[in-house]
Amino acid sequence: MPALYPYLVALLWPYLACGPHGETARRIWPTSDPRVARAMSEARLASARRFMIQLQHLRFEDVEALDPDVLVTDYSWDGSSGRELTFEDVARLRNRPGRPPRVVLAYMSVGEAEAYRFYWKDVSRRMGLVVNENPKWRGNFRIRYWDPAWQRVLIGGRDSYLWRIQAAGFDGVFLDTIDTAEVMADLGVQDAPLKMAELLGAIAKASRSVDPGFLLVGQNPFVILSLPSVMESLSGISCEAHLFRGEQMVPEARPIISALRLAKAAGLRVFVIEYPRSKKARQRLDAFCAEEGFLCFAGERSLSKARP
Repeated sequence: MPALYPYLVALLWPYLACGPHGETARRIWPTSDPRVARAMSEARLASARRFMIQLQHLRFEDVEALDPDVLVTDYSWDGSSGRELTFEDVARLRNRPGRPPRVVLAYMSVGEAEAYRFYWKDVSRRMGLVVNENPKWRGNFRIRYWDPAWQRVLIGGRDSYLWRIQAAGFDGVFLDTIDTAEVMADLGVQDAPLKMAELLGAIAKASRSVDPGFLLVGQNPFVILSLPSVMESLSGISCEAHLFRGEQMVPEARPIISALRLAKAAGLRVFVIEYPRSKKARQRLDAFCAEEGFLCFAGERSLSKARP
């Protein structure tokens, strides 16, 4: 019977999750079995049909109007510790009365430090921890992500990034800047992809020791996807700005599409984020995602506006 849990949960999820106040599955069907808890959470991703990511200027009204099944946002209204979302805020974002609750994931950068975060003062003082600034994103600094000091920032107890996210009641994390491993490998760091894979494993272990159903979605994890335990750590993967140029799919995207298909076959939910500039480009993206069974979002590159 235990081997059938994931399939039964996926089948029954829309009925189990549809409480009068949009309660999460963990409240409706309490369980001490980590396998069941994870299967229940991942069934929510499997059943999702609409995806929205907005990291700035989020409004409850926009979320309610667009009504995504999966929402990715920052854990703070403006990125600062002074305006972190409360448990009540996240509950409101999740709530859909009479319907399955929305999956709400918190953005979390793991390969870069951000100068506006609660940790920056301490991180910037540590000699050698910060490597260089990302030339494409001002205020974002590539970091030695394998350093214990950085890992304490991410997962080291009650003042960590992860603890703040879990205390607010998010369903999981959307892990960005995994591809910093590629940059570090180019800089000559030995085993840079393996070090990133180990960090993801540590995040998975720490988060699921608190909530066995906690979801991890990895953004652009292609350099580490084939390494041992990476797919086991993740519940989904996201591909951002890798597939289309203008209205056409880029030829070099073929290996990435193959990786996305393999991840989907392994049971991971696949998300695609692109920034089409024309109606035709949007139509091609939608057609591609429908054919592949991927969950797609077309938006502004700043991820600061709600867009249908």
